[in-house]
Amino acid sequence: MRTKYLVVIGIILFGVMVSGFAVYHAGVGSDQFTRMTADNSRFLFLADLQPGMRGVGRTVVRSGIISEFAVEIVGIIDEPGTLSDFIVVRVSGEPIIEAGGVAQGMSGSPIYIDGKLIGALSMAAVWAEADDPIALITPIEGMLEIIGMLEKRRLNEHKQLITQEREPIDLRLVALRPSEATLNRAFAEAATKGTNLIFAYPVNSPLMISGLSGRSLSLLMDGPNIAIPERLIDDFIAIPLAPPFRGLSSFGFIHHGLPTSVIDTGKENARLPLIPGGSIGVGLTTGDITIAALGTLTYIADGLLVGFGHRFLHGGTAEFPLTAAYVYDTVESYRISFQLGKIGETIGTIFEDRAQGIGGIVDHFPEMVELAFAVRDIDREYRRNFSINLVDEPRLMAGLILATGIEALDSTLDRVGPGTVEVISRIYGDGMPRPLERRDLFLSTTDIAPFAPFQLALITNVLQYNEFVDPQITRIETTVEIHEELRAAFITDLNIDRPAYRPGDLLFFEIELRTWRGERATHRGALTIPAGTVGDFIIIRAFGGPRRREAGEPVPVFQDLNDLIRAIEGIPAWDTLTIEIFALTPTGVLLGQKLLSGIAETTISMDGYVVLDDVKIVARLIHP
Repeated sequence: MRTKYLVVIGIILFGVMVSGFAVYHAGVGSDQFTRMTADNSRFLFLADLQPGMRGVGRTVVRSGIISEFAVEIVGIIDEPGTLSDFIVVRVSGEPIIEAGGVAQGMSGSPIYIDGKLIGALSMAAVWAEADDPIALITPIEGMLEIIGMLEKRRLNEHKQLITQEREPIDLRLVALRPSEATLNRAFAEAATKGTNLIFAYPVNSPLMISGLSGRSLSLLMDGPNIAIPERLIDDFIAIPLAPPFRGLSSFGFIHHGLPTSVIDTGKENARLPLIPGGSIGVGLTTGDITIAALGTLTYIADGLLVGFGHRFLHGGTAEFPLTAAYVYDTVESYRISFQLGKIGETIGTIFEDRAQGIGGIVDHFPEMVELAFAVRDIDREYRRNFSINLVDEPRLMAGLILATGIEALDSTLDRVGPGTVEVISRIYGDGMPRPLERRDLFLSTTDIAPFAPFQLALITNVLQYNEFVDPQITRIETTVEIHEELRAAFITDLNIDRPAYRPGDLLFFEIELRTWRGERATHRGALTIPAGTVGDFIIIRAFGGPRRREAGEPVPVFQDLNDLIRAIEGIPAWDTLTIEIFALTPTGVLLGQKLLSGIAETTISMDGYVVLDDVKIVARLIHP
């Protein structure tokens, strides 16, 4: 009889998705996968394992050296399907003692019995003694399914996946993050049935981050931790499905706050060999700012590999950089120990991101989004260029752009304070009918840096979640110039040539402005009142930048992505002074409501000065 365990999976964010206990199938597989599942010379499967069996695991604790630790099977968790199956083991040996237990970053460590691979270390018990803690192993058969998917991708085969039949066992998993009441019921049931309890947490893959610091790093992990600027594009164009900015912590990623570095790829032998038990990284960005998760390689054959033993983002089909990695040391912590390392060059692509682990192909390089920030501090005559490659993952891209953009501006300015910023952005994509180009001007009396990154992230979000086609963004270029001077302009007076007009008349206006601590200027012009204007009055309004839609004005309808791009480009920058005539809509007249609509307008460029005011006057409308 196998020992029965009730496993309460809790703590932290990465875990096993147990809803419904559905049997997971990859849908299609390959001859190689079929051969693997039948090959007991290299693997032992769940049906072959029994408590008491002993073996070894391989991992890196420090200095990039693979060490072996002892493993003893103490139980089997065999649920219906494969997502909730685990091998319960006790681990021991000098590497475990040195690491202070099972550490984050060890996930994916291969476990062998009699030289045969049985799976990957993926979870560890809470409150177990550090010198021989309980751990959970993801069985190898679930990870070989990922190899089957990769083989299908590479060979474009279309064959049915063969799975093993197993005798069910009376075990179940309690939901993630159990409440106190759930735990109490679990304790009571365990006491009644004499079941052993294991409280386990996932052995997450810690993030290694190079090039971010201060608030940009905090923003990356926790989401916007600064006031979101107003008067950005989301005030004027809304995409219902576009999600809000989220920090990486909300996806289950963990960063321990320690700085890291990037492997010097110029050195000889910088590309470390891919050996099971060695370290690998999965990237989110590469280049001047590098963000990647550190984990362990479980198995590699013919350039196809699997690792981690748990999900990364759990996005299914994926395209993340597979990177080299090096572990300096394992840091002991009162909560959970973790590996500290650095990330190397991209050596392949992670194409599968599943509950049982990640799978990738070596020497197959991912398509990524090039992000270029050129930042110039005009007052100091100082400039910096940043080149970053981002994963094309819509859920993450806006947050990555925001964090890297804040870092680019903060590190260039070396201050947090007021100023005026001019931004020119170009976005290219294989799915876009043409590149998008937009110019913006923003002013802040407290913190100028967030405006450009937030605007760029919002525009990217709008494109990624448009209702028409995938833009397949390939490159984003942004040029940013910052003045410490507050280049603001205020409307001091607005006059028209007479108090009443008829439809069809020419309306002459005069507008006076004053720059902040600067000079005064007067602008004159004329607008024609359309012949079909209705109502008893008109409103003449002068304002800076774009305006929100008036009550009664129709909601813009976009026919295709080109329409949407045109609308984004057409929103006026904040140094655009607009003089517009508003009148009652015909619907408003019929209903007796003051539903206004703009009927005529003209614009004046303020040459780099942000217009902050909104001034209006009313004139009578006389009908024949």
